[in-house]
Amino acid sequence: MINRYLTTENISQSHFIKKFREKYRFIDSISIYSFKKNENKLRNILSETIIPETVYEQYKEEIDTISQKLNSERLTAIERKCLRSNILQYSFEIPYYHWNSYEKAMKKGCVHQYQLINLSPGEKIKVMQCRYDEMGYYRIEVVDDVD
Repeated sequence: MINRYLTTENISQSHFIKKFREKYRFIDSISIYSFKKNENKLRNILSETIIPETVYEQYKEEIDTISQKLNSERLTAIERKCLRSNILQYSFEIPYYHWNSYEKAMKKGCVHQYQLINLSPGEKIKVMQCRYDEMGYYRIEVVDDVD
């Protein structure tokens, strides 16, 4: 599908490509040391690593087993890195504001709250309800109650 729909010819006039070229020209035009510290024309991209609920449910046993192994203190650095990589194959990055909206919906009880997947004592991956298929990720729309 990527080869069919995301060809240079098909996307060359898209809004995304136009914005990309505009930012590229801006970055390309910056001379060394001319960009001041407080001058922020580039956005700060924040993201969150998640595992879609459908993927988690399909591979739950394997993901939970790997997570338990990661919590073992008897792993070498290489073993830990391999296990971590095995879990990360089920995950991807989403814009932080998608996760932030989902988190608010969880607090209101509008969506399911899954247990966090442990990668290390300080690093966890979240499981999130969303639509995810061969075309990619689509966030679910949660209607906020107006207070």
